[in-house]
Amino acid sequence: MSQVKKHTYQDEIRSWVEARSGEAARVKSTTGNGGGGVLRLDFQELDDALEPVSRDEVFKIFGESHLALLERRQTRGGGRSRFFRSMNR
Repeated sequence: MSQVKKHTYQDEIRSWVEARSGEAARVKSTTGNGGGGVLRLDFQELDDALEPVSRDEVFKIFGESHLALLERRQTRGGGRSRFFRSMNR
């Protein structure tokens, strides 16, 4: 079974994302009514539904919403996993 880890510190989250060549993004259709929108990570898969978000904005949303990043360390085959979920702390 693969190991999962919960990150709440900005440096840990940033390191995990950068190690997988990810960029912060949000779903365009969820940014109305003054909300931060649904956060995603874009792994250069050219998803037109996403728009880039600055890392500062991501950490602002994470802090205000009391979120953490839950990530899986490895795939079943032993490779580097990109699976993640944001969750309440």
